[in-house]
Amino acid sequence: MRPKFSKELCTVLEFAHQEAMRTGCYGIGEAHLLLAILRSHGSDALRAIEGCGLDKEALKEAADKLIFNDKPIPLDNAPMVRPTKRAEGVIALAGYEALRHGTSSVSSSHLLLALCRRIDGQASPLLYEAGADYDRLEAYLRTHGMLNSPCSVASVNMETILGSLGEQLTALFGASRDKTNFLS
Repeated sequence: MRPKFSKELCTVLEFAHQEAMRTGCYGIGEAHLLLAILRSHGSDALRAIEGCGLDKEALKEAADKLIFNDKPIPLDNAPMVRPTKRAEGVIALAGYEALRHGTSSVSSSHLLLALCRRIDGQASPLLYEAGADYDRLEAYLRTHGMLNSPCSVASVNMETILGSLGEQLTALFGASRDKTNFLS
């Protein structure tokens, strides 16, 4: 099974690019991915955050406080805004989450779970302090039909997952060099 980014996830990644520019960061980090999820009205990830009773505005404020710079990135510099290695790792981990839950379509829900899994990252402590962790969010997503049944983890080859996701990320970032839109 080769993982593919859903349209919903592509929108979230575009929002992450915009959040990095808004907060004055040339590196799209884990907090930008969380901010992007918080902007993605109608997404399963945002429904899970709200359904678990987390304060969306408090999460946004905490993430902004962590990364905000006074000067946003000028529009002319948009092609220079790129994901950090840690953010790329989270996106790859989202691919693993998708396959683990029996689907090849990587969605915002899988990205949210990946952010929770990175306990040494920026977003996981913010989610935990707000009252959510991986198990709570996964249970909510599963209970509300936002995840597929787990597939056999033994049948998943991490090299295949990471290689496939790496190819997709390279293509996405290569395409963005010529345009100001992150995912054009």
